[in-house]
Amino acid sequence: MEHQGVQRYQQTLLDLEEQERISAETQRALRRLVSRLAVFGAGRHPAADVLLERIGHEMRREPTMDTLDTLLSDMVDAIARLDEATAASPPASGHRALTVALDGIELDPSLGSSAETLKISLQDTATDVLSKARELAHLVNRHGRLLKDDIEIMQGVLHSVGSRLEDIRRYIDVEVTEQGNNSNEGHAWDALVREEMRELGERSRQAMDVVSLRAQVTARLETIGQHFRSYRASEDARFASYLQRADQMRQRVEELETQTATLKDSLKREHERASTDQLTGIPNRFAYETHIEAAWRQCTLDGSPLCVAALDIDHFKRINDSLGHAAGDAVLRIVGRTLHSQADDRLFVCRYGGEEFVLVFARTGLDEALRRGDALRILVEQLAFRANGKAVPVTLSGGLAIFRPEDTPEEAMQRADRALYAAKDAGRNRLVS
Repeated sequence: MEHQGVQRYQQTLLDLEEQERISAETQRALRRLVSRLAVFGAGRHPAADVLLERIGHEMRREPTMDTLDTLLSDMVDAIARLDEATAASPPASGHRALTVALDGIELDPSLGSSAETLKISLQDTATDVLSKARELAHLVNRHGRLLKDDIEIMQGVLHSVGSRLEDIRRYIDVEVTEQGNNSNEGHAWDALVREEMRELGERSRQAMDVVSLRAQVTARLETIGQHFRSYRASEDARFASYLQRADQMRQRVEELETQTATLKDSLKREHERASTDQLTGIPNRFAYETHIEAAWRQCTLDGSPLCVAALDIDHFKRINDSLGHAAGDAVLRIVGRTLHSQADDRLFVCRYGGEEFVLVFARTGLDEALRRGDALRILVEQLAFRANGKAVPVTLSGGLAIFRPEDTPEEAMQRADRALYAAKDAGRNRLVS
């Protein structure tokens, strides 16, 4: 009897230990389940709804260890499937948004290299979006400071030019006043001479003899001579003052001409800087927009044909990833300069952005534009580009569009872009329309 009591006691201890073990396992499983739920719920994915409802239902029924293990296993599988879907999905929206924002900002050309580096880094979705947003904000701030500096320089030049123009205005006012004074003095002198001559005539009629007449004539002539000398002295002083003012005015005009020439040179350099791609040294997108607007208006007026082509370096990302950005920059420079070397009065070439170049064919029909564009493509294909001692093939895909009567530059470019994608789909290294 005593032995049976000992056995029951031992069995109870064993049962309690087993229950404690099961409870501990259940707690660990619950903790893992809650952890997975947190990860699963954070994604807010619609596919999670069914499994979450099932988990909630089971948790309200005091789930067994087997149930918890099953739920946990299902949860792990579901998270893995979501992870795979995420890995196969396009870049994160934050990276895309920053890339779109960067494309939409017209930055100072001197910041082009920094902007391009930032754009390339945004292709890596593992980078921290917040840090890249700060970089973009820093670029915009630098652009603002450069713009402010340019405005202050321009204001200084315009203020100086304005001062010179004010000097000229005052000079003209003085000359007008002096001319008025001179005219008044001339009239006064003429009136004085006429009065003296009248007086001389009157006295002559009253003179009784030659001696008296001679005295009257001598006195009148002396009076006229004194007035003449006074008038001449005044004219000499006025002329000396005029020469001095004229010399000062000449200096002001020369200064104004110098400052105007400096301003023109500054504006020309600024326009060239704003219109030149800093990496390749050829025209940029800003220059394209100015050129295409003028070319479009001309072809609208005279009916001459106008074509636009969008060209893209094939597999450029692969060049950057395998050889480094320095090699990628070298490819952009060589391709850009090769294309631009063929530019003339009917062919405009620019780097549109990234690895894309744009050609504008003025007074050129579709067939001739295709021929010239394809010749450029072949020219690039034949480039002997090498990096790290290895030959690197560089080819272009392009799309060409001719302007229709109702087209805007944007509509023609959209068709050229669609043709570009068609060229890539067809195997790359070709130009299609």
